[in-house]
Amino acid sequence: MKKEKKETIDELLELMNIPQFEQILFHKIGELKVLLKNEIALYKSLKDTFQEVNRANLEVCEDDGKERAQTYRFALNLDENGEWTISGLSPSPPHHCRVSDIVPGEVIQYICTFQPNPGKIEKIKEFSPAKPGGRIFELTFTRYSHFHVLGTVCELKEKIHLQSCDDPDNIIDINDSYKSEPEGGNYKELVFYMEEFPKFKAHIFSEFFMKWKPLIDNRMIEAN
Repeated sequence: MKKEKKETIDELLELMNIPQFEQILFHKIGELKVLLKNEIALYKSLKDTFQEVNRANLEVCEDDGKERAQTYRFALNLDENGEWTISGLSPSPPHHCRVSDIVPGEVIQYICTFQPNPGKIEKIKEFSPAKPGGRIFELTFTRYSHFHVLGTVCELKEKIHLQSCDDPDNIIDINDSYKSEPEGGNYKELVFYMEEFPKFKAHIFSEFFMKWKPLIDNRMIEAN
């Protein structure tokens, strides 16, 4: 069915080169807009809602105390092979990330367990694939039809719990002593620790690509 739909659209685009056909088609589209104005308004409202959700979640940390990575808006479409494809991903992911890293297959499978309901927005605070150490996602989506989904996805980051500062023995004096070292030495030492401790390396890369880089690229942090 999806293949036939694409072929029909391709044929329409070709036939629009005929002036009479183009004129009649635009007239019919105008009639459909009037006939289906409520359905069209609902769909546009849903798209605007997810756009606003995306903008509202640009902050790194919200009032609920959960630490979040970038929020992405997306659409899912069922293709002619029965496979879900991701489209409309916004904002564009970092170059090192694949689309499937942003919206993993487990997330898609989970969303597709919901029945189509164009009037309902599902909000899932914490979704984690059923495997140890899996990633945790915050999802907002609408299963608009059997073939189409609109939504947003945001990965929840595990927070690092620091020791209480009530005990003076737990207070770490942070100063500028590291600046006394040659600048190149600081970089080499940082790289050394990243290579020696993979979890620390993963944390540094995650902090940069999922938190700082989006803020910098969106000019939300000044260079100085």
